[in-house]
Amino acid sequence: MTADLREDERPRVSGAVSLTAQQAMAGEHLAMIHAHFLAQVANLLRLVEAVANDERSLAELADEVQGLEMRRNYEAVGSFCGSVCYGLNAHHSIEDRFIFPEVSASALYAPVIAKLREEHEVIHAQLERLDAAMDSSLNQGSPLHRLTAEVERLQGILISHFGYEDEQLPEPLGVLDLPV
Repeated sequence: MTADLREDERPRVSGAVSLTAQQAMAGEHLAMIHAHFLAQVANLLRLVEAVANDERSLAELADEVQGLEMRRNYEAVGSFCGSVCYGLNAHHSIEDRFIFPEVSASALYAPVIAKLREEHEVIHAQLERLDAAMDSSLNQGSPLHRLTAEVERLQGILISHFGYEDEQLPEPLGVLDLPV
């Protein structure tokens, strides 16, 4: 359980609607996007752990992190968090601007959307902590235990949050015929 997300306070949709194969596609697409983000964070964690175990140097970590897909926009954004934040913030911005308003128009789904918006703020705060830990490790030579802990914490938060979305959003996405 991830305390920051207050998982015990998560509202649920009815789940009484059986979706057609066509209606289920948006939820399946969303789950694939989430799986991609989780794979990128798992790759990052493996790299950080390799450095912490003296299997790789910090310079190698920086080079390999540079090659991760989530780092494509590093130069444009300007920081480690910028690269991770870029993808996640783009994903959450699409949800917040285009999907959530449509879904929350239904009183049945509005409480779930309010909770998801709250969780987006928790994720953003964690990305800022991760960025600070990465900068501290790479630029100030700080021990890697803090960086490892922040990546693990991000991974846990994302697993929980994405799992909640993957359980709760397919119904409204399908019923309301919203593309993802």
